[in-house]
Amino acid sequence: MQDWYQRLQFDRLIILSALATVGVLLTLRATMPLLPAAVVVLLAVVVAALRQVISTRGGDAVWMIPPLLLTLSSSLFWRTVPDERAALVGSAIYGVCFLYTIIDYHQSRFGRAGGLPTWPNQAIVYLAVYMLFATLDSWGLEIVLKVILIAIAAQAASVSLLFREGVPRSAIQAYSLMMAVVAGEIAWALTYWPLPTFHEALALLMHVHVGYGMARAYHFRRFSAAVALEYMAVGAITGSLLLWTALGPPV
Repeated sequence: MQDWYQRLQFDRLIILSALATVGVLLTLRATMPLLPAAVVVLLAVVVAALRQVISTRGGDAVWMIPPLLLTLSSSLFWRTVPDERAALVGSAIYGVCFLYTIIDYHQSRFGRAGGLPTWPNQAIVYLAVYMLFATLDSWGLEIVLKVILIAIAAQAASVSLLFREGVPRSAIQAYSLMMAVVAGEIAWALTYWPLPTFHEALALLMHVHVGYGMARAYHFRRFSAAVALEYMAVGAITGSLLLWTALGPPV
């Protein structure tokens, strides 16, 4: 088999990453009602380009979730940031992360066993879904629509994370559906106890992380009291920080 780096077509990927970054910057200039159409066109172009560059087949299309999640969240999130310089820096970071997700795919498919570490791809998915959660909260959507969209985003992130870990398809469907339901329920509950936008997004992301960690540990028979305590500690610390920030230190 040809070496994974030779299959990478790095020059084409650099061009694709640059074009995707320019596309994100252009969507930041779009106004309603053109914004939805601009975002859909950008995603369609990215999908078509990814199919040409990385030659996805069948189940490999799941690897398109991280760059698509990243593209969607970046094209929407940076519109909510008033500082134009921050939006430009964020778009540049998007381009780098976009490129890494494709390199990660190639290394995982064509490289040696083990390949690249999973945590950078996991961090990118977390970043994308966090920005998406924050954007959805800032829009002031109807409760039902907001909960549905958050559940879909959580499920997409869960599918990507578990697939990257090598979990079988049948198990991924069950685990991701479970995490979507939990994220939706948490989003519904938070409507009765409103938090600032970024705090609510962090709370939702924390539940996605805990659900993903528990599912991975259970599937690979690594579930133990230590693992449970680890994720309970993550949840407790994050919850405490959210309460401290939202309510303020006692006077």
